[in-house]
Amino acid sequence: MHSWVGYQVIEGIGLGTLLVAPQFSVLAPVKITESAHALAFFVFVRSFSSAWGATIGGTILQNELKKKLPRAFLELFHGEGVKITFAAIPKIGGLAEPLKTGVRDAFASSLRTMWFVMLAISLLGFFTVLGMEQLKMHEVTDENWGLEERKKPVDEENDREMLTS
Repeated sequence: MHSWVGYQVIEGIGLGTLLVAPQFSVLAPVKITESAHALAFFVFVRSFSSAWGATIGGTILQNELKKKLPRAFLELFHGEGVKITFAAIPKIGGLAEPLKTGVRDAFASSLRTMWFVMLAISLLGFFTVLGMEQLKMHEVTDENWGLEERKKPVDEENDREMLTS
């Protein structure tokens, strides 16, 4: 019961580092009036990258499992279109011992390959950060920012009243 608290703390630290912290470096060089557009683009790129990361990782794992899983285990799955990654996991516990060890070794080797590829991609991203220049954060606020947006709904109401009368 108490272990879930520890998992949430670890997840909170990771998510805080990955999702919240980079926003400040993205918004630092942008004018205050353009920060909403910059933040929206940043969130889009982050979501797009997450989708690509899951796709690349899943593809590598799937392809490696197709190459490394024992033939006797692959025969349990009929058809080429079956996603072995998720279909195989529940069946591992009921396998006989030599086959069970072979399947576990194939999973370990496939996951290792996937992690090395993802590590290489992450290191590439890390080294691109070294080229970033340090910028000072904004210390001023724009007092007029948002006034135009607040004024528009009122003006639209007045326009409708003028058209109907």
